[in-house]
Amino acid sequence: MNVALVLTISVLLQFAAAILALRLIRITGRRRAWVLIAIGISIMAIRRFITLSHMLSGEITHPPDLIAELVALVTSALMVVGVALIAPLFLSIKRSEEALRESEEKYRKLVETMNEGLAVRDENGLITYINDRLCEMWGYSRDEIIGRTVSDFLDETNQNIMREQMVRRKKGERVPYEIKWTAKDGQKIPTIVSPAPLFDAGGHFGGGFAVITDITERKRAEEEILRLNAELEQRVIERTTQLETVNKELEAFSYSVSHDLRAPLRAINGFSGALIEDYSDKFDAEGKRLLNIIRSNTKKMGQLIDDLLAFSRLGRQQMAASDVDMGELAKAVFDEFKTISPGQSLQLDIQELPPAHGDRAMIRQVFVNLLSNAIKFTRPEETPIIEIGGYVEENENIYYIKDNGVGFDMQYVDKLFGIFQRLHSVEEFEGTGVGLAIVQRIIHRHGGRVWAEGKVNGGATFYFTLPRETRDEG
Repeated sequence: MNVALVLTISVLLQFAAAILALRLIRITGRRRAWVLIAIGISIMAIRRFITLSHMLSGEITHPPDLIAELVALVTSALMVVGVALIAPLFLSIKRSEEALRESEEKYRKLVETMNEGLAVRDENGLITYINDRLCEMWGYSRDEIIGRTVSDFLDETNQNIMREQMVRRKKGERVPYEIKWTAKDGQKIPTIVSPAPLFDAGGHFGGGFAVITDITERKRAEEEILRLNAELEQRVIERTTQLETVNKELEAFSYSVSHDLRAPLRAINGFSGALIEDYSDKFDAEGKRLLNIIRSNTKKMGQLIDDLLAFSRLGRQQMAASDVDMGELAKAVFDEFKTISPGQSLQLDIQELPPAHGDRAMIRQVFVNLLSNAIKFTRPEETPIIEIGGYVEENENIYYIKDNGVGFDMQYVDKLFGIFQRLHSVEEFEGTGVGLAIVQRIIHRHGGRVWAEGKVNGGATFYFTLPRETRDEG
C-alpha cells in the first residue's frame, strides 16, 4: 500500500476530528476543553501533512514506516468515529439539562407565587429554603430565616407542639396540624401545617418540607360565629323565659277568670230555673222561651269554662310516661261513646296500632276529643264509618282517625287547632272550639306533630305523631 495515500487519509481524518471537536463547543458549552482537543488533533494532522509534503517533494529519501502510518490511520479513524458518536450523547445531556432548568424555573415560580407558605429544612431542623409568602407571613426577610430552626419562630407552648410533631415526622407521619407562629412584630399567626418528611435510600430521616396555610381569617370567622351563637343562645334563653312567664300569666289569668265565672253562671242558671219552676204561671210563652234560652246559654258557657280550665291545666300538669297499648285505649274510648249514644249506628274499624310511650291520661284525652269530633261530624251520614290506624315512620309513630263525615275546606286547615276556632256554626254542630287546641297541646308536650286533611262532604282525617322516645316539652 502507498505510504503517501495512508498519510493523506490520516491528515483528512484528523482534520475532520478537529472540526467535530470544535462543533461540540456549541453543544456542550465547554469551549476550553474542546479547543485544546481540536488543537492537539490539528497538530498531529499538520505534522503528517509536513511529512507528506517532504515525501512528495523528494526531500525525504527514506519514507515513513507503513505499519506505523496504518496504525495512525486507524487511530485517526477511531478518533473521528468516537467524536461523531459522542456528539449526540452530549446533545442529549444538554437538552436534559435545559429541560431540567425549565422545570426548576417553572416550579420555582409556582412555589414563589403560591398563596401558602413553604419551608424546607434539613435533618437537624435548620431551614434551608422558604418562599416569599412565608417571608410575608412571618415578617422576616429570607436572609433572616435561612439557617435558623423553626423553633426560633415559636413561643414555648408551640415549641412543645413542634417537638411532638418532629417525633411523628421521623416516624413518617404526614398528618396536618395547627400551630401558632410568632411573627417579627410579635403577632401570633394561626396556621395549618401540612408536613412531608423525607428519607434517604437507607430509610434515614433527611428533613422534609411543609406547606403552611394562614388561617387567621378562618379563626376570626369561627370566633365571630361562636360569639353570635352565644348571643343568640342568650337571646333565646331570655325570650323563652319571657314566653314562659307570659304563658304562665295567661294560664293563671285564664284559670282565674274561668273559675271566677262559675259562681255568677251558677247564680244565673239557678235563678232562671227558679223563675221557670216557681213563677211559670206568671210568664207567657215568649217569656218562658227567653228563660230557657238563658239556661241553655249558661250551660254552654259552663262547658266552655270547663274546656278553658282543662286547656290551662295542661300547661301545669306533670306527665307520667308509661307504655300505652294504643289499640286497646282507642277501643275503650269508642265503647264509652257507644254507651253514651246508644241510638247512633257507628261502624268502627281499628287497624293495628304501634304501641306508644307517653302519659296515658293525656293520650286518652286525645282519643276522646278526636273520636267525639268524628262521631259528631258523621251524625248526618246514614252509615257513619270511623277508621283508626297507625304506622311507624323513621323515629316516630304516626296515628290517624278517619271519618266519612261532613269534612272541611282545606283552605281553612290552619284554623282547626286554634283555640275558639270553629269551621261550623253552633246551630249545625255543638262545641266550644277548644277540643282540637287541647289535642295539639297534648301532642306538642309529647314532642309530636298534629295535622289534618279533609274535603267538604268527603270526610276528614286527623293525624298525630308520638316519638319512639317521648319527652316533655312543657
